[in-house]
Amino acid sequence: MAKTLVTLDRKLVNYANIVSISVEPGDYLGDDGEDSRNVYGLIAFDVTNSMHVLGVFDDRLKAVEAHNKLKSWLECEAFGVYDLNAEGDD
Repeated sequence: MAKTLVTLDRKLVNYANIVSISVEPGDYLGDDGEDSRNVYGLIAFDVTNSMHVLGVFDDRLKAVEAHNKLKSWLECEAFGVYDLNAEGDD
C-alpha cells in the first residue's frame, strides 16, 4: 500500500520518495508568517533533497514522540495517509 504523509503546510508527500526523517532543533517560519524560535522540527528529506516540515514542537520530547508514532504507523499497513496535525490518538 502506498504511504502518504501530510506535511505541516498541508502538502502530500509519497513516503516512497522520503530518504530520511529526523528531529532537528531550530527556527521555523510558517506559511502564515508566524515565526517559531527554539523549537524542534520533524523534518523529512526526499529523493530530490527537498526538505519537508512534518511538524514543529515546543520541546524535544514531544517531537520524539511524534517521530515514534510516525515510525509505528509506517511499520503497519492499516492506513494509507498519516496526518501529524490530526488531534487524538489512533
